[in-house]
Amino acid sequence: LKPAPWRKLEGKVPLISCFTAPCTHGCPIHQDIPEYIELLGKGDALGSLRLITDKNPLPFMTGTVCNHRCMDKCTRNFYEQPVHIRSVKLQAARQGFDALMAELTTPQPTSPHRVAVVGGGPGGMSAAFFLGRQGVSVTLFEREERLGGIVRYVVPEFRIPEESVDKDVALMQRMGVEVRAGAPAPSLRELKDQGFTHVVYAVGAQAPGTLSLEKGEALNVIDFLREHRAGRLQDLGSDVVVIGGGNTAMDAARAARRTQGVQHSRVVYRRTRRYMPADEEELLLALADGV
Repeated sequence: LKPAPWRKLEGKVPLISCFTAPCTHGCPIHQDIPEYIELLGKGDALGSLRLITDKNPLPFMTGTVCNHRCMDKCTRNFYEQPVHIRSVKLQAARQGFDALMAELTTPQPTSPHRVAVVGGGPGGMSAAFFLGRQGVSVTLFEREERLGGIVRYVVPEFRIPEESVDKDVALMQRMGVEVRAGAPAPSLRELKDQGFTHVVYAVGAQAPGTLSLEKGEALNVIDFLREHRAGRLQDLGSDVVVIGGGNTAMDAARAARRTQGVQHSRVVYRRTRRYMPADEEELLLALADGV
């Protein structure tokens, strides 16, 4: 359906080391992918998850809804299909979680700094996890009642269940992070007055785009998905049109297809299917749902 992505490394191949894994270089955080796959293949789920969480504090979220650039780079694409790296991560997370939680101890604060992290989505949770692991006293502020941000409140539950988000939250809290949720964060001045030496803002970039229609008004896709996840959608009628061709459009079209009363969910995009920005996997799932 879609053209193969570019798989060459952006940098030069090392002169001395003869081997470099394209999947590792495709990953934004350079996960140790061949190593954790090998560990899980040998039945060592704990060792695999231990290695994953050395660089990645969100194994359940990224094992479920990550856009897996590692798989785009996988050399197996030249032969049939990529190694299912994201699925391996999720399997390691599911099988190794209880054992990892049993061995993890909360680090004692060793740093003179106190850090406030504003925003309890994946970015804020990751920052808090790594700071806490390094012995920094961290307080995480989140205006919603629960952590997880877009992943918990917007991404449809048929994509990722609540339990997966909760387990990533539990990993973060094991690092000694204090969570203050359910209210807006104090101002920068108030945080400084409370003794915080550093502030990390991880509040997202949620300024909505605009869509001009000849007739009627468009519903913002984030608002739509948030209402769908919360079960608050009003009557949409029998026909829903999603304008756009990315992964979020696929989520919206699939969510509409699952909404009572909707008979037709259609995606409208200016180019052909081959050049839609959505991952081929997401496109195929939408087609399978009858979009």
